[in-house]
Amino acid sequence: MFISKINQFTTFKSNYKNTFRDNELFDDEKDIVTNKYRQYGIDDIPSESYSKSPLDYDYTLEYQIKIINPPNLYSKTRPSKISLSEDLQTSNIEDLDEIIDACMLLDSNNQKRFSGNLYNHIKPLSNNPNYTPDIIFDICDAAKLHKANGRQYIDYDLLNAGFFCYEKITNQDIEDTKKLINALKVTDRKGNQIFNQSAFDMIKTISKPLRKTQFSIDDKVKLIQAGIVYDDKNRFIRFSELKAFQDFKR
Repeated sequence: MFISKINQFTTFKSNYKNTFRDNELFDDEKDIVTNKYRQYGIDDIPSESYSKSPLDYDYTLEYQIKIINPPNLYSKTRPSKISLSEDLQTSNIEDLDEIIDACMLLDSNNQKRFSGNLYNHIKPLSNNPNYTPDIIFDICDAAKLHKANGRQYIDYDLLNAGFFCYEKITNQDIEDTKKLINALKVTDRKGNQIFNQSAFDMIKTISKPLRKTQFSIDDKVKLIQAGIVYDDKNRFIRFSELKAFQDFKR
């Protein structure tokens, strides 16, 4: 059959600025529209799949892009217990590079990855005169923990404990702060480093100014070490404050 002429046309119109191709597969009952992304059913590619590659932070600096991780990536992270200012102000690009370097974590292949969540957590400290970029870096670096497979991660309770020690316990001595942070890290039965929260609670108590018995930083480290209860394979079981004072020797 030979068709010499098409004399019937269909015209597609849209009530919106987007085109027909944008909406032709959209189902009001099954599909999702948000202010960030349009998804056509369960077979469509989720927006997260476009953000897996390593972040080029030079690009973010050049175009002043604010880095914010999706909140569900760190669903177990507690909010910061420290009062932080809202604005990021750094004197020069080297200072910001130091802060970004503090946010680099090693993966299980010993490759660095950037943690946007950590960056957002610490960047307000850049506006605090008590914290130079070097101090921020040293506290973050000391607070990094390792999984059994070598992967680094951040326990934000330990990180906040490090800032607390710097402000309230060590009189802003960074070397003493690092001593306490490292003393508060233990290895569990699975081979993962974890934060010894009970030991930190003890340190806070004995560091109160009105206490009659004063302990040096080295004494506090020894107390922490004395209170750790190990199993027969030298793995951390729990922390005992009673054992700490019983076994402590100045």
